[in-house]
Amino acid sequence: MSEILYEAELQMTGLTTFGTNLAAIWSGEVPEEGARFNLSFQGPLRGQLEGTLSGVNYLIVRRDGRLTLDLHGVVALPDERNMSWSAQGVGSFRMDGPFVDFDELIFLHSSYQDLAWLNTRRILGQGVADLEADTIRVTAYL
Repeated sequence: MSEILYEAELQMTGLTTFGTNLAAIWSGEVPEEGARFNLSFQGPLRGQLEGTLSGVNYLIVRRDGRLTLDLHGVVALPDERNMSWSAQGVGSFRMDGPFVDFDELIFLHSSYQDLAWLNTRRILGQGVADLEADTIRVTAYL
């Protein structure tokens, strides 16, 4: 990791639950079968890639408390073009508060010639989600 592609300041905009809630999971009460959440988010990207990212994290909490991230979204560029955005990753709750640290492998796709170079790049994201403030901060590296 060396070159920053973007830094994101995202807001959690919605949460769909399937039988349990995040507060219970955060306090260590993970059901034996694990848990599933659909967490929507949106916010600005700043850096080499500028725009607004909006999407959904199809989040699975394993029985051991580890998180499996499956994210899909769209980057709306300032010139009104769109890029497909997806990521796969893992995360874990911190012991000292309502925070989740995560790492992700990000994939971008565009048929616009000036953006096509991103289609084949491995982009690594590192970030933290604050479950009390409903915010997500991510730095994406080329």
